[in-house]
Amino acid sequence: EERGVEGAGEGGVGRGGRAVDSLEKGRMKSMNRVLNSEEESESRRTTSTRKRAAEDWAPDKRPATFSSGGSENEGFQVMSIPERKREREKRRRECINLKFSELCLMLPRSANGRLDKEGILVEALDSLKTLNKSIMELNLQNQNLKSEMEELRQEKVELRTDKNYLRAELDAAREEIKTLKADHLRLWHTLRQQVCTSWNLKQLTWAPLPF
Repeated sequence: EERGVEGAGEGGVGRGGRAVDSLEKGRMKSMNRVLNSEEESESRRTTSTRKRAAEDWAPDKRPATFSSGGSENEGFQVMSIPERKREREKRRRECINLKFSELCLMLPRSANGRLDKEGILVEALDSLKTLNKSIMELNLQNQNLKSEMEELRQEKVELRTDKNYLRAELDAAREEIKTLKADHLRLWHTLRQQVCTSWNLKQLTWAPLPF
């Protein structure tokens, strides 16, 4: 009986210990999952922040890449605020210098040779003034040509009217000439008949005298 009681006690204790162990393991697993999820979230936020910083402040404006064999800090360098300002100023100056170079190439060659920024601006201003003056002269010339073209158009209309009038006069003169020719021919035939008739009468009336 004592051994049975002892065995039952040992079995109860063993089952109770296993239950406590399983509860403890479940609790540890839950805590580990929570910790792992928090670590993953923090890691993702850190990686995203570093990538954005690398994209914003990298010299070639490309996102930084992480090397597979190194740590996460390899592949980019987080810049401080003064360094960012210097980098922005550097890029701005480079852009300005590039635009000045393009402007210098578009300007006519100067006798002074290479120009500085002030000289480039002066040459550009002079070129713009010259172009504006040429544009004004061309606009004035265009207005004068338009006025002359309008006058020529009016003269063309007048000449066309005169041409039509002269053509009508010419046609009338031709018709009058035809009428005069017909009248002249009819009058000539009439006179001829009269002359022939009178001549025949004279021959009959005034016979030639024998001498």
